Amino acid sequence: MPPIVHFEVYLYQRRGWTLHTRFTSFQRDRAIEEAKALERHLGVPTKVVREIYDSGANVSDEAVVYLSPKIREVQAAPARATESYEAFSEYGPDGGLLGGSKVDQVAASGADLVLRMVLVIFGGLALAAGVTVIGSFVLGQLPEAGVALPPRAGPQILFVLFLGSFLVSTLFMVLKFVPLGGIADGGRPGRRAGSALDDGGDDDEDADWNQFADLDEDPEKRPGLWARLFGVGPTPEPEPEPPPPPPKPTPEPEPEPEPEPDEDDDWEEEPVDEAPDAVDDGQQAAKGGPPAVGMDVARQEITRFLGGAVNVIKSSRPQLDAFNKFGVNLFLAGAAEALSLEGEIDDDGRQALIRQTVEMVGTKPALAQSFVERLDEYVMEARYMHMIQSGREAMELHLAGNSDPFANLTSVLDDWNNPQAKQTSHTIMAIVFTDMVGSTGLTQELGDVGAQEAVRAHNTIVRSALSRHDGREVKHTGDGIMATFSNTVDAVEAMIDVQRAVIQHNQRAPGLPLGLKVGINCGEPVVEGNDYFGTAVQLAARVCDRARQGQIWCTGVVKELCAGKTVAFHPRGPFTLKGIKEPQHLFEVVWSNERAQEIAAELPPETPEAAAGTTPPASPPGAQPADPPPAQSR
Repeated sequence: MPPIVHFEVYLYQRRGWTLHTRFTSFQRDRAIEEAKALERHLGVPTKVVREIYDSGANVSDEAVVYLSPKIREVQAAPARATESYEAFSEYGPDGGLLGGSKVDQVAASGADLVLRMVLVIFGGLALAAGVTVIGSFVLGQLPEAGVALPPRAGPQILFVLFLGSFLVSTLFMVLKFVPLGGIADGGRPGRRAGSALDDGGDDDEDADWNQFADLDEDPEKRPGLWARLFGVGPTPEPEPEPPPPPPKPTPEPEPEPEPEPDEDDDWEEEPVDEAPDAVDDGQQAAKGGPPAVGMDVARQEITRFLGGAVNVIKSSRPQLDAFNKFGVNLFLAGAAEALSLEGEIDDDGRQALIRQTVEMVGTKPALAQSFVERLDEYVMEARYMHMIQSGREAMELHLAGNSDPFANLTSVLDDWNNPQAKQTSHTIMAIVFTDMVGSTGLTQELGDVGAQEAVRAHNTIVRSALSRHDGREVKHTGDGIMATFSNTVDAVEAMIDVQRAVIQHNQRAPGLPLGLKVGINCGEPVVEGNDYFGTAVQLAARVCDRARQGQIWCTGVVKELCAGKTVAFHPRGPFTLKGIKEPQHLFEVVWSNERAQEIAAELPPETPEAAAGTTPPASPPGAQPADPPPAQSR
């Protein structure tokens, strides 16, 4: 049998390397990308190991194919290793910070101290005896040198020499080898020198958790905590206004004092464009954003939700490492998203709510902002998406008044630490994304009822095409649908039917306009449960982002698999897509005569066919082929 090859991704924790996930033999680049992504997101060193197992000989061989540069920093400066972990340092594997001398990290137990003292005493006696022997030899040579000593001076000198050398050597070895800090602390183990903790990691960990002990209570009862978390809180009692000056009979009253911001609230001091939630009520109304009361209610709900979640996490995992801290952030992000949808909070408010929520559990503001910006990338990864979806479901149960919305949180964390093996589909399939253009403005233009009718019209059109062309709906993305097809030609023809149905809908209901764009890709996605993930899915979503209203864009693989069919493609040139390494040559499906005429009237493509290495196929009846500029001018 051929040898079995795997690529394993490891995270460096305080106690050494721990396995994060495993990739198959043809996913080497994917494994390295995963390691680098973890290094960026978590700030911990990573490595990728290639494991080759020969089942016939029952032997295995390992080789490191990627090693994080951060490991050199950790090895070179262990006392400052916590700086690499940033927001996750307080959740180390044993509840304490990294660093400290090697002596202080040894458990200062009673037996260990006694053994060290005995060894130090014997060592001091041995050294003193050696010095005394040398001194006796020197004193014996003095008479020959003409130096006369009193009769009893020799023994006294040797005694003083022995005692002095014993005391000096013993004191030196005690300072060198005996952990005096452990004796001063009453023999308490695990004391770390230079740590920011006063009483060890456990006490600090309890303090971190205890700050959330009453989060499920009424926020109005704890204005100090409320102000520290959000920078807002119950309006303080206004100070009495000063009496008006005598010369002015009708003075204007002074404005009521605003609540003073807490010194620890870094996010409230940021500019308004970076912290949209920091504007006051009048500014929010002027900007057309959600009313302030909506954000306040959302903050109260997420605070109560966090109180219950923390109680469950503390009981099941009282000490969180960096990886589990990241998982909890994903869980809370999903909860905040669900709450934003329920409260009809706009996108800026949603991001602000997520950022504030992850800051509440100890994430530094800079990392929290980066976390929110990368959230769209996280949802493309099955493991991350599972945590986000779990948070959404827990928040929905919480809002519905469920008595135990966190019943599955312990098992969710267990799955996060021991993920099930992902299955890669060995069948090439077409992945399709549809997107409603201008969906965010539908509510303002059509109202809530009209926007819902537009969404229902989109769903009906797409699902009808899926049923006619053997497509499978994977999930609804809010303003679009993700679907898969076992046959690529069916996917293209189904999306052509969708665009034609949209035209008919707009003719029948001009007061309810609908615009769609479509992206198609082919590949072997990663299957987990009833969902699909991986590069193939991510590429399809990015292609959909590049398309415009009324267009169907696809990758070169889709075009090649449709060769020989009566489907025309127009090259759009190479594009650098977010999250995709290599530039992708994208094509537009010419799905109608009108669209063919619009393409012919457009400027020449950014990259001609010769640069793309493709030849335009035959156009369908009535459609003008996508020729080079001279041909188009004719």
